[in-house]
Amino acid sequence: VEKEQGNLRKDMERVQLSGKLSFDAESSNTKSGDSVEDYFGNEYKHDALDLTQKGELTLTVKASDSVTVKAFTAYNVDIFGDKDLTFNSYRAEVTSDSLITRFVAGTLKDQVKGFNSYVLGEGSPKQGATADFKFLEGFTGNAVVGGDDGDLVGGLALSYKFIPELGLKGAVTGKRNDSKIHAVSAGVFGELFGVEYEGNFAMDLTDEDAEDAMLFGGKLSGEFGPVSLSGSYVMAGKDFGKGTLSKSPLLKAKKGSAIEVGAGVDFLGIDVDGNYYREMDAENENAAVVQAYKFGATAKFDVFVPLTLSGSYAWNQTGEDE
Repeated sequence: VEKEQGNLRKDMERVQLSGKLSFDAESSNTKSGDSVEDYFGNEYKHDALDLTQKGELTLTVKASDSVTVKAFTAYNVDIFGDKDLTFNSYRAEVTSDSLITRFVAGTLKDQVKGFNSYVLGEGSPKQGATADFKFLEGFTGNAVVGGDDGDLVGGLALSYKFIPELGLKGAVTGKRNDSKIHAVSAGVFGELFGVEYEGNFAMDLTDEDAEDAMLFGGKLSGEFGPVSLSGSYVMAGKDFGKGTLSKSPLLKAKKGSAIEVGAGVDFLGIDVDGNYYREMDAENENAAVVQAYKFGATAKFDVFVPLTLSGSYAWNQTGEDE
């Protein structure tokens, strides 16, 4: 009997159903609220309340010791509105110990890995398939294919880590309608003396003027005891990001550069962090078109259940405050 119970339990564990349910309440001024009077008798209209129920369901099947299959779907219900049940995400995922370590088909939001936004930004396909490969130890790859505005988008990214101190990576993306490559990128990465570094070069090939369609950038980050530090620099031409697949990281400058530095520390159990961002236009390198600051804090408690509280505040000092 114990043997049969063990076999039955193992079979039941091969199939698992999990999910998540949440309610989001938001005060919206896009709908006209009812007129009310305040304490002094002044009449005004308050904002309407939007209440949305969100749900996720995941079915996991352990096909074998090395293969796992998942089916995922997410839906929204506007409780006070007139919209019916809406399924906004669905996908199937297979993970294994083979050459293709992960395969996903369906909605691709937040599922495509290995590509930077320089070559696969806003033009990343919303529907399609993506796969992760492991050729050798340290030699990995990613591929994606899917639809974007009625066209077929494809991309391939490769990464090879020779030693912990040095690795190389590259990526290429293109479209079927014009049968041409839209963007390419190459870079180095690694860790030296406890500091992780990354260098990137990218080019938007949709424009004939190659000089104004290039991007250079670098990143540094590291942890030193309770303090974490990071820094980045990027310089982009005015034509980089013209294509539908590439995306310029600059917020306002059409051609220019940007630097960002950040720091974080654990202070009395509270994670405190701060960032400084400065963006400069090539026409006037000394004048910042964006000079922004951001501060945040996160604290975790155990009050019957784990509880996380976090907040952040950011502002831009150039032009009108944003």
